[in-house]
Amino acid sequence: MGDDAAFQHLVSMVGRRADDEALATWIETDLKKKVPSKTTAAGGGKYVVAKKQGLECLFFHDVKHPDYPPHKNGRSFVPYLTAVWIREKFTGTLPRDLTLGQSPDELTALLGKPTKTHRIRGPIWHLPVGENVRLVVDKKALMLAIDEGQGLDGVSEGVRDVFVRWAGERGLLGADADLGRGLWTTHLINNQELRDFAFDYFHRLGDLWIKKDLIDAFGARKGPHGHDEPAIDDVEDALPAATKILDERFSAWVK
Repeated sequence: MGDDAAFQHLVSMVGRRADDEALATWIETDLKKKVPSKTTAAGGGKYVVAKKQGLECLFFHDVKHPDYPPHKNGRSFVPYLTAVWIREKFTGTLPRDLTLGQSPDELTALLGKPTKTHRIRGPIWHLPVGENVRLVVDKKALMLAIDEGQGLDGVSEGVRDVFVRWAGERGLLGADADLGRGLWTTHLINNQELRDFAFDYFHRLGDLWIKKDLIDAFGARKGPHGHDEPAIDDVEDALPAATKILDERFSAWVK
């Protein structure tokens, strides 16, 4: 297998389920490791580290993409290969003349404008390299991953429902959004800055927090786990006040 073929083969493995024969053969024969056969909601993902081959693989069942539904097996799940970090010992040829440890200026010269800028990691590029697979690049890491969304979670049902209703009325919710497995960033329209801001806003990763904003507007009550949550009982009643807040917070994208 040539160097470029090694990278393409790696791309073809991402997104396969742990019970996939080709994936199992690659992990066990080429990497000399054991495939994690199950994961649980409480236990999180499982890693396969192949230091000699310069690869670190993550298996997990909760993939925020409609093409990768959870596959339950008893009380556990059969996980997918969701991500692979590429380390220095990897012998494959990377696309676009990429190498590990390139500076942001070097990466910009190769790849153009970054997809997003993280408050800690700096500029990040997402490069599509296969069906539902992207290569995530920054100054310190290279990672192949399923091109999935991020959860807009950690809030009460009332907060989520008000946000969904507001986003739909403002044209920020995708036309084909299926919320059966929760609300994800990819349920919003295809705007990376909007999706990044929404994720930060839901998870208090900046100066603003949707939970605090709505508690200030509607008051607080104890949630099922003893934490304060906005006292929202009826979406219709809450929507006018919530709209004023959300229109201001998302003013860059509200038409």
